[in-house]
Amino acid sequence: MGLLQEHRERQRNLLPLFSPELRAMRMAFLKGIWQMFLVFTCVFWISIGFLYGAGYDTSRHMKDASYIFSNFDDSAAARNISHMILEAFEPKSMVQLVDQTGNPEYDSIEKIKHAVWVGDSWGAVVVNRGFGQNL
Repeated sequence: MGLLQEHRERQRNLLPLFSPELRAMRMAFLKGIWQMFLVFTCVFWISIGFLYGAGYDTSRHMKDASYIFSNFDDSAAARNISHMILEAFEPKSMVQLVDQTGNPEYDSIEKIKHAVWVGDSWGAVVVNRGFGQNL
C-alpha cells in the first residue's frame, strides 16, 4: 500500500492543467502549435500550387519551347551548318527549332529580338551575314 499512497500524495501536489500558474506555459505552447499549423499550411498550399500549376499549361514547358532559327548568310558553308543544326534538333525530346530563313516576318535581327521579347518564341539562333567568309 505504500506505493499507492505515495502516488496519491504526488497527485495532490500536482497543479491542475487549467490552473492560473500554468497559463503562461499553456499560451506559449498554443502559440507554437498555431505557428507550426500556419507554416505547414502555407508550405502545403504553395507546393500544391507549384505541382499542379506546372502541369496546367503544358505549352509553356521547356520541352515544348520553340526557337527561331534564321540564316542570313547564303554561303555554302552556312547552308551546310544550318542543315546540320536543324537535323540535330529533330528528336521530339529536343526543343523545337523553327526554320524562319526567308520569312519576311523575321527578315532582320531586330524583328527576331522583338519576337523573343514579346514571347512569340523562347529564343533565337541566328547565322549572321558573312559567316561563311569568316569561317
